Amino acid sequence: MIKKRGIEIFKCIILAVLLVGILFLIAPTVAAQIATKDYEISTGGIDKKIKIGNYREVPLTIINKQDSTITVGFSLAGNITNFVKLSSNRININSNSEATINISFFADEMGFFNGSLVISGAINEKIPINFTISDIVGLPVEAIILEITPFTNKVYIGEIFRYKVDIQNLLAGESYNITLHYSS
Repeated sequence: MIKKRGIEIFKCIILAVLLVGILFLIAPTVAAQIATKDYEISTGGIDKKIKIGNYREVPLTIINKQDSTITVGFSLAGNITNFVKLSSNRININSNSEATINISFFADEMGFFNGSLVISGAINEKIPINFTISDIVGLPVEAIILEITPFTNKVYIGEIFRYKVDIQNLLAGESYNITLHYSS
């Protein structure tokens, strides 16, 4: 009973490590928000990975904590300017309220692009933007099945634990390279 439980725990650990690795590769990264006594910005950085030919929108919200209306300007810097568009270049934010602009990413050409969203006026911040356009952008976690099968039901101390790992691709017609890391 204890040996079987150990095998089940080992299976769960392997599966968790694989899923965390896949999520790390495919998840878009958004840095923590920027917060001061006068304002909050919903993100401190943007890292997008988009398949060529697609587009994505990322909202950026600013909260004005001051007792007066503020005016904030937006501009782009770096080699992202041909692939990123802003819904507005300037906004007024009433006291103790918030406003949102949309940042649109257009994946027209493959490559890695970086730059920043420059916020000016009543708020002066630079938000880094990294933008990758490729023909393959990760695979969803639901796209694979990982099955670990031990060759024996009992494992003893000092013996080699032998098992078989089966990985099944659920996306017919699409191939992906998957790397498994393990240690003894």
